[in-house]
Amino acid sequence: MNLAVAVRALELLPPERRPDRRALIEGVGGVVWPGRLQSETVDGVRWIFDVAHNAAGVQSLVAALPDLRAARPRVAL
Repeated sequence: MNLAVAVRALELLPPERRPDRRALIEGVGGVVWPGRLQSETVDGVRWIFDVAHNAAGVQSLVAALPDLRAARPRVAL
C-alpha cells in the first residue's frame, strides 16, 4: 500500500518533474525492504523477521510462510 501511494504521488507530479516509466520501474525493482521476510542465522538458528503492521502485510506474511519451510518451533510476536 505504501509503495502504491508513493508511485501515485510521483505520477501526479508536473510532467517536467515526473520520472519516466522505465526509471520508475527500475527504481521500484531495486528496492530492498529490511524487515520484510528478512532471514538471518544466529548461532545456527534461522530467524525470519517481518514487520507486518497492517492487515495486508499480515496476509502477505501468512501467504509466504509455507514457502519458507521454516523449522519448528515457530514464534510470532
